[in-house]
Order: sequence, then structure tokens, then C-alpha cells
Amino acid sequence: MLTIEKRFSCETCGKMFLLSKTLQKHKKIHVLDTKSKVPPTNHEYHPCHRCDLCGKELAQKNYLKIHRRTHTGEKPYNCEICAKKFARRDALRIHERTHKREKPFYCEICSKHFAQKNYLKIHKRIHTGEKPFHCDVCIQQFARSDTLLRHKRTHKTNEKQEPKEKEKHSD
Repeated sequence: MLTIEKRFSCETCGKMFLLSKTLQKHKKIHVLDTKSKVPPTNHEYHPCHRCDLCGKELAQKNYLKIHRRTHTGEKPYNCEICAKKFARRDALRIHERTHKREKPFYCEICSKHFAQKNYLKIHKRIHTGEKPFHCDVCIQQFARSDTLLRHKRTHKTNEKQEPKEKEKHSD
């Protein structure tokens, strides 16, 4: 099997590329965080396209076009099988894997397969024990953000129940 070595690495995210020009194009995706006003580290950033609705700055006109769909709700890409609509072509392609039962990403530790790279990343936390999501109310930590959100609701439920318990004891 022939393997091609990717020699060009993005200093910001570590992604590897076969061609230098592909790396240069990739670097433009590291856009300025408009809330913190802090540019990405290790390479220059030159925003040139600003969203007139929220002010977010993007490096390419096409990225701005895609971003604007978050405001307009436009979803021009349709699944031919179930008619579900998507704002981005790559999201449609990922969705189409569910119909084809494709799971191209697999865990080297347990050989479980996944349709999306991010699902594999989350799964690997089972093996590593990594829990990057921390509750700001208690000391609990979680491997998944949705589990943290569900946990946080228990604190809100407890807050609502505590005054009722205090009322019962004051009688």
C-alpha cells in the first residue's frame, strides 16, 4: 500500500497537508474571534469579510456566505433519500452516511466504528478517562458536553426544591 507523507503542518491546529499551497489556504480558516479581539497565534491574520448582521469576520467570501445562513436559516442542500435540509454541503455528506450505514472512523483500541470523526473523538475519552467538561457549581467532570448540560439541570431542580423543604421545616 502506497502512503503519501504530509509534510506541511499548520502551526495553529497541527493539521497536516501534502501541499504548501493547501496549507496556506487552510490557514485562512483560523478567523479572528470578534468577541475577544485576539487573533490566532503563530501566523498573520487578515480578515477581509465581515458579516453585516453580527460583525463576525471571516477570511474568505465563501465562508461569509455560509456563515450568513446561520442568520437566514437557508438550507440549500437536500438529502435525496429523506429530504432533510442542510446549510452546508459537508453536513449533507456526513448525514448521507447514516443512510448508507458508512462508518469510516474506527477506534484503534476497541475497533468500534463511527460515522463522524467527532463521535470517535468523544468515544476515545472512554479509554483515556479524559473529562474536559467541568461543572461550575460542583466538582463533577464529564466526557461529553451534553452530559454536563443534563447534570447542570439537577442543580436548578435542587434550587427549586430547597425553599420548599425549608418551608416544611419552619412550621
